[in-house]
Amino acid sequence: MHAAASSLRHCLAPMATAALQVAHSLRIGSFLALQLPIFTYLITQFQALGTEVRTFTSGGISATTAVLVAAGILLVCDLLGGMRAVAYTGACQQA
Repeated sequence: MHAAASSLRHCLAPMATAALQVAHSLRIGSFLALQLPIFTYLITQFQALGTEVRTFTSGGISATTAVLVAAGILLVCDLLGGMRAVAYTGACQQA
């Protein structure tokens, strides 16, 4: 019986490996598909921010500079605070 189980494992191993590769490919594909709307949303928000800063400062600060500074601040906040920062932000916005 042990030999039969061993040979069955050898027959199923390539199929299991193929199934894992398909699952991994689907996971990566889903991740990329979900990033497109998020990326599109963030681009429009950053463009609006740059336009506002440029308008309020009468061109003293360029839109590109404003976008880069805002992106840097958001990156630092995310890296330092992570989900805790998101939770505090959500709590403050609800108040």
